[in-house]
Amino acid sequence: MKRRSKAFDRHLQQRGDRWHYVRRVPDAVASLDERAPMIRLALKTTALAAARVMRDALEQADSDLWASFLSDKPVDRALNRHAAAKRRATALGFSYRSAAELGSKGSW
Repeated sequence: MKRRSKAFDRHLQQRGDRWHYVRRVPDAVASLDERAPMIRLALKTTALAAARVMRDALEQADSDLWASFLSDKPVDRALNRHAAAKRRATALGFSYRSAAELGSKGSW
């Protein structure tokens, strides 16, 4: 079995043969981010390389969103930028669904 580097695979979790993006919402912004305390997104891929590309896009979008929450900029602008980043991530080949939506359609 190959050993993966934790740095390369940060925020990635494999469930069965599919990859998921999993990241904790920082306490400082948890009250502003409806996905708190954990973000869990199915990336709908079995390819680790594809999962890493998708993770990078989502990670950047989340980091930018949280930085905006902590700045003096209006929260609405931060949410609009995050929505645009999710659209860019969708262009990479997957769609965003909230944790609540995933939970209501769970197949486990």
